[in-house]
Amino acid sequence: MADQTFCKQMLKLKDTDYSLMTFFHLNRGMYLRLFIVMTASACLAFSSETYRYLGLFLFGMFAGAFLRDLGRVLKIKKYWPLTVRITNWDVVRNIAEGTDSGS
Repeated sequence: MADQTFCKQMLKLKDTDYSLMTFFHLNRGMYLRLFIVMTASACLAFSSETYRYLGLFLFGMFAGAFLRDLGRVLKIKKYWPLTVRITNWDVVRNIAEGTDSGS
């Protein structure tokens, strides 16, 4: 993600309680695709004897990715109030607006 896009997202989140729903809302497209792939792999696992293990493997991989992201969001939520307090929001705002000189 480009710095400018990342900073715009940070500014949107500055006054919020970083929650699981906020994270999923920001990344809804990615998680919709993840849900579709997980559903398809589960259907593959239970519909075909030939591809059962491939379907279970794929389902497990994507479930693991989801659980990894869940753990990351819970960690970010824990430290979010400190992050808001120690971040120099003027610099973040300058980068978001594209007026940062890069120094």
